[in-house]
Amino acid sequence: MKINKSLHLTVNYTDFSKTDAKIDKDVFLFKRSIFLDKNISYSDVEKKLQDLTQTLCKQGESNFDSKIHKKYYRYPNINLSRDKMDNCKQKYGMAKVLNKDKADFSIIGQKMIEKTVQQHWRMSLSSLGSILSFIDISDSALYVDNAKDIIIANLTKLIEEHGVEFPVSVNPHNYYRYTNDKANPAEAWLEDFRKITKSESYLNTVKEEHMDTFEEILNSKTGMLVSDVFMNNLASEDSHVLSGKDYKQIRSLLKSTNKEDKAVGMSIMSNCNIQKSRTYLALLFFHFSETLRGTPMWNQVAFKSLRREFEKYCLEYNHYHSNRYSQCVQYLAEDGALTVNAAEHLITIMFDNVINQSTGINSDNNMFILDKASVKLAPAAKAKVKNDVDLSQIALDMQSDLPF
Repeated sequence: MKINKSLHLTVNYTDFSKTDAKIDKDVFLFKRSIFLDKNISYSDVEKKLQDLTQTLCKQGESNFDSKIHKKYYRYPNINLSRDKMDNCKQKYGMAKVLNKDKADFSIIGQKMIEKTVQQHWRMSLSSLGSILSFIDISDSALYVDNAKDIIIANLTKLIEEHGVEFPVSVNPHNYYRYTNDKANPAEAWLEDFRKITKSESYLNTVKEEHMDTFEEILNSKTGMLVSDVFMNNLASEDSHVLSGKDYKQIRSLLKSTNKEDKAVGMSIMSNCNIQKSRTYLALLFFHFSETLRGTPMWNQVAFKSLRREFEKYCLEYNHYHSNRYSQCVQYLAEDGALTVNAAEHLITIMFDNVINQSTGINSDNNMFILDKASVKLAPAAKAKVKNDVDLSQIALDMQSDLPF
């Protein structure tokens, strides 16, 4: 994701509908700003900010050494429980510091980044050069006294500092004429100014109150930024690794009508070795996201950090369409967690829910038969299965005693 430093422009106009309206020297108010990629749609924001968080932390996580990096600074609004950090303190002798300049590394998170960003509908973009050219060719009679010269001087100074093509975001004007009369010169000036800006469907900018924090992270002096996901994995690396037996036990607990049983199952999930239990955890979120979401523990810090990492597996739609199962396979493959058993399981339930139940094929009175052996994974997914097994045989060798 590209981070674009810019200026934000607010047009301070009074009542332009007055016949004798004039443009004042303070018509433009510039403030420093940052906007993200221009082509981020509303539905893509979360994924893009996740990618941004990972990019910011890539170098720090690659260079992280628990023998050297002891003092940490914790940014607010991250998903990292005190219990998890206590594990790191006890095992690695880590200590929290309140002065970030004295920290060996800093911990950030996607949730924190999300809180610094806001999305605007129909905000426009221009440049310092375009605005200066517009003012320069406009009629001096439109301005109060020497206001035009002052505006040009201010814009020239900004160009000397930032460059002629430096981007400027502009709020959509909320001034409209409600009469059929011909626009007066000041109204025409405002309408012409709108034409030099390009309207963007969605523009994501950093909130003004978070500008210092955002720039601080971008310009990290140590370069040692790590994510809350990284720290959660580090804190759980000596924890229990889920097995097929554990998976079946957690499934039973989550299916229980007893709230305490569900809490026990979720506690096992949040306290296991996340990295080495990724396949089982992903499938638990895939199957039980609605159940998990309905429990009090869903919003507890210890579980929130886990759910944040596996939220993409909460595919609560189209149970009778192959896209849901295809998406799960894709995510498992991307995470390096697509095992033979997981592939077998998803092929089985996709075949039963999509082929058998939705189409009626293989029903008692149907003259068509479609064998499960004909269902295969796409080559891209097949290449990422964590086992050297011919997947054409997986569907043929289904076993009823799979842990799923």
